[in-house]
Amino acid sequence: MSLFNKFDDKKKKSHVRNLIKMAAADGSVDEVEVKFLNRVARRYGVTPEEVQHIIDHQDDYTFTPPSDKEDRHAQLLNLTIMMMIDDVIDDHEMAMLKKFAIGLGYPIGKVDKLIQTAINCVKEGMEDEDAIEELDEV
Repeated sequence: MSLFNKFDDKKKKSHVRNLIKMAAADGSVDEVEVKFLNRVARRYGVTPEEVQHIIDHQDDYTFTPPSDKEDRHAQLLNLTIMMMIDDVIDDHEMAMLKKFAIGLGYPIGKVDKLIQTAINCVKEGMEDEDAIEELDEV
């Protein structure tokens, strides 16, 4: 089973909302960010119409944290990719990623190390499953 198909509908839409917020964190949403958002949404089974609804009504979607470690790792990786995808890591984006990591349920004392590990996994182009194993070791 794909990592993306495990989440329930509420968690999928919550994650898409978080990706939208991350994309907009630096004040602009680039085409590459929109493409990534749509690709992740498709993998999660969220339709383009639902993505648009989430964009237009972000406040209707509350954060729903994942229920297990693998889901948390997958979401952290997606958020990290979104932060890095335009080749600019803005201070506001990094602060937002830290806030999301804490919201995902990671211990505050491990957040910086987890984020650095996620960044390294993205830079190395690791497959999702391999990156999740790396995060699991932190």
